[in-house]
Amino acid sequence: MDQKKVRQAGVELARLEGEQRAARDPEQRAAVISLDEMWTYLGRRVGPGKRRIWIWTAVIEEADGRRWRLFEVGRRNGATLRRLLARLPLAEQYCTDPYPVYRAVLPAERHKIGKGPETNRNEATHGVLRRKLNRLVRRTQGYSKSLAMLVDSLALVWLNRGWIHHTCPCQEYRIFLSAGRGFGVKGNLFAPSSVHLFRSSFNAVQDERNGAAGTG
Repeated sequence: MDQKKVRQAGVELARLEGEQRAARDPEQRAAVISLDEMWTYLGRRVGPGKRRIWIWTAVIEEADGRRWRLFEVGRRNGATLRRLLARLPLAEQYCTDPYPVYRAVLPAERHKIGKGPETNRNEATHGVLRRKLNRLVRRTQGYSKSLAMLVDSLALVWLNRGWIHHTCPCQEYRIFLSAGRGFGVKGNLFAPSSVHLFRSSFNAVQDERNGAAGTG
């Protein structure tokens, strides 16, 4: 199994995101952005030291109907949401569930609250992540031992699914992901990498140190 590809997944995703951001007109708004979050264990899943960390997902629908996605990892609070929003284009409408952090951060005049077709896209995204990564499955024995491990594995799924705008699923990563039987185990399949070049990880490291639970 080529562990180098796994270690490079976060860096590759960051490169594609940077190219996409540089090519986009900052005044160009998306039609709809739906936001949601899911949790997983980090470091330990049982005992007094068990910790949760949250994966925030954004599904962006452009005016022409094309959709793409981004994720952010951290605590379930306003700081993590703001980090994600800083990487997203502005939108004509934001769709979320009633979680109070969304109310506090998003512009009220463009914020639609409640379950619906838009937020169902995030639920579908979470379903794909759980199918691809055993560590995210509820009632699993698997978990991520480090933040870099978690981000790398998520990035690999993003590349496999073609969830970055203007790209298609990468066959090289798709084949590797299909063969990756160890994705859910708690071993060291995902070694520490230069994933910290991935901007979202810089601030999420502090979240990891402070604990993954909580709101704010």
